[in-house]
Amino acid sequence: MRNREGASLWLALREDGNYGIAETQADVAYATLNVSYELGNDWSVSLEDGIGWNRSAGNAINTFCTACALLALNGTAQASGNPTASNIAGQNVIALNMPLTTSNALDVWNPLGSNLTSPAVMRQLYSANTENTNFNTTNQTRLTFQGPVFNVPAGEVKVAVGAEYFWHEQTQKISGSNNTGPTTTGSNFRVYNYDRNVKSAFAEVLVPVISSEMGIPFVHQFDLNISGRYDEYSDVGETKNPKYAFNWDITEGFRLRANWASAFVAPPLAVIGDPSQGYLYASGSVGPTGTINVPVANYPDVVNVPGAVVQNTNQPCTASSDVCTIGQGNLAMRRQLGGGFSNMVPQKGRSWSVGFDFAPEWLSGFTSSITFFHNTFTGGVSSPSPTAIVNSRGLNNLLTICPSGCTEAQILEFANVANGATINGAVPPTVYYMIDQSSRNALNLELEGIDATFMYDFSIGDIDFNVGSAASYFTKYTQNFGGGTEFDILNTSGFNTTFPSVKFKNRAQFGMAMMNGLSVDLFWNHTGGYKNWSSSSIDPIVVQAGVPIGGGDNVDADNTFDVNAQYMFGNESRLKGWIVSLNVRNLTDEEPPFYNGNTSGIFGNAAGWGYNGFVSNPVGRLVTLGLRTRM
Repeated sequence: MRNREGASLWLALREDGNYGIAETQADVAYATLNVSYELGNDWSVSLEDGIGWNRSAGNAINTFCTACALLALNGTAQASGNPTASNIAGQNVIALNMPLTTSNALDVWNPLGSNLTSPAVMRQLYSANTENTNFNTTNQTRLTFQGPVFNVPAGEVKVAVGAEYFWHEQTQKISGSNNTGPTTTGSNFRVYNYDRNVKSAFAEVLVPVISSEMGIPFVHQFDLNISGRYDEYSDVGETKNPKYAFNWDITEGFRLRANWASAFVAPPLAVIGDPSQGYLYASGSVGPTGTINVPVANYPDVVNVPGAVVQNTNQPCTASSDVCTIGQGNLAMRRQLGGGFSNMVPQKGRSWSVGFDFAPEWLSGFTSSITFFHNTFTGGVSSPSPTAIVNSRGLNNLLTICPSGCTEAQILEFANVANGATINGAVPPTVYYMIDQSSRNALNLELEGIDATFMYDFSIGDIDFNVGSAASYFTKYTQNFGGGTEFDILNTSGFNTTFPSVKFKNRAQFGMAMMNGLSVDLFWNHTGGYKNWSSSSIDPIVVQAGVPIGGGDNVDADNTFDVNAQYMFGNESRLKGWIVSLNVRNLTDEEPPFYNGNTSGIFGNAAGWGYNGFVSNPVGRLVTLGLRTRM
């Protein structure tokens, strides 16, 4: 069977109900060093160093083997049944299972219980193993000098200057099927290596303009803060970024503040790709793909593709049609290479914000803040979705349609084979379109919103309580691709493949601490409902003039509760200084809201279908017991 994008889906029932497992694992080790020295005259120097190592893995064990099913269905590992086509693109490797007999063929006619498929074939159907292991090593060293330089009427002008060095090495090891049968006899293995170092210098000046001693009405205190930073990246160039800010204390406990800054964000290291392998990377690939819905107005040639039909119908596509579907039978190619292939450059940003902090003297223990922010990002790194490519004028060139079939030379150039990339799976006998979803500076954003927090600490008898909340509410979230038409994506997820733009999030807490060393904190995590605007949404996205204006699936709000409890042994105990803790995440074992699609988010390539990994966590109740002490 096929999904709505035309990709093949398989389901082979087993009496034991064992359909394989997916597992994730993460190991982290780190150490920090902080040394400070007083130089005199209120000057000090500090040296900080942090080194870290991380290993994360996402593995699939005994999952469905598509090549095994094809071999048992038609005697070849080709979906087309071609017995002479190579199963590994660029090589002459042909997997055959002929002649088909009752011992090696797949019975697709009889149901479970009376099915005639041999036990050996059934075992092979679930024999695919994949592994994706990432190793990261980082070290960051910072040297800072700070102190006063001279006096002004409002006080001392203070400066801080310093330098920083950061290096990062990453290795990714990936294994999976090579499309010739079980992974125990036919697998591919890749190793990607990346490294980056960053040299930085920074400076900051704090200038007191008005102090409380001056007795100026409505100005208890006024300070200016000016800072700048220079970064030189080994792989993406250099950047200079200033920041200007002020704090205006109208009264003690009520502060107005504002700032303006520019920013530079280097592309994620692994997303650049390995140049020795044609800029392939762990999340990328080159290979066959399924159907795509194409607006006729943007691609008039789509009507000439054999088998093109009007979207959601079987009617032939014509010049008067709005949207046509092509690529049935996986007769298409897709590539997702790293940003080095598309000459990706750093992401740039501009931001400003205004807000206030309120901590009244007459309500001891209460603090609050509200901030209105405005951010503009240019050249954000993204792997554009098919929906974005066909509907955004700035990305339309990433889809190539070949009504008569793309030539072999076109396909090899598209796959970047000459520079070391390889094709995952067999090239279809005819390719009617090629779509480029390589990482690139495709995304331009403008967003505004409000951040608000409050915390109130109080005591009743011998028990200390705290209650608080931290919320984010977006009021604007617009984007364009490649400088094309700007459109609104507020309270949606899926139209770009990098991050969601959900309107409202909140985390509230209530805690108590008793004199006997016991403390308990309860947290409520809330993410508001939003629209699924991915290409796999059940309700199609409504597009007008090349940009989305509606449609998509409603995704319910997500609500979970966490509990953290700890007990610290007192001085009278033989375990003095020891702390035992109990942390329960997702206390009520809630399932994430259903999201018709597959996103990576927190689980990377190990993500599954049916939840949004950027917004929700599919892991149920998780209980952690800890024991630590202070040295």
